[in-house]
Amino acid sequence: MSGWVAPTVVRAIAPCVVFAFLGVSAAAAQSYKEGPESRPFPYVDEIRFGAFVHQVGGSPGEHGVDVNVELLTPQLGEPSGDNLRDHFLHPRLHVGGDINTDGDTSQAYFGLAWNLPLTNRFFLEASFGGSVNNGYVAREPGHTALGSRLNFRESASLGFHVSERWDVLATVDHMSNAGLCTYNRGLTEAGLRVGYKF
Repeated sequence: MSGWVAPTVVRAIAPCVVFAFLGVSAAAAQSYKEGPESRPFPYVDEIRFGAFVHQVGGSPGEHGVDVNVELLTPQLGEPSGDNLRDHFLHPRLHVGGDINTDGDTSQAYFGLAWNLPLTNRFFLEASFGGSVNNGYVAREPGHTALGSRLNFRESASLGFHVSERWDVLATVDHMSNAGLCTYNRGLTEAGLRVGYKF
């Protein structure tokens, strides 16, 4: 077993997490029709779910696919009316997790996300924050030495507004300790996600 959970446990939990959040999305959609005051999660603006290729470029002991789930709040602060400035000065809080289906490194993460519209349909998003992982900290034969349980995490996405409620995002994210620890192999993932706005 690598870290906190065995591969069989991760494989059992991952589909449950995805279907649970799909159920939350459906419930939220219904409550939206009944009025904003009836929403079950008033501080959650969007939910995202998808899959990432684990460790782009390859690394010893790191394989499989990561199931991703993420929650985002509305933009922080009061908009000023200046569209460009508001997108930079009023980011959204986000929290999420990547569950590896092969029992390798999984992580929970948090931070700020900035969204910049390119056209009416396309947008860019960047995020920065921290993550907690269950990978190998020190060097072990056949495994990636991440150096620390708590690392920095950043991501970049190209998104497309499918409709008023649904988005599709191509995302790359990276987790590492920026060379602050003895080991710093890092973990880079890439994949596709779907977002639903409440």
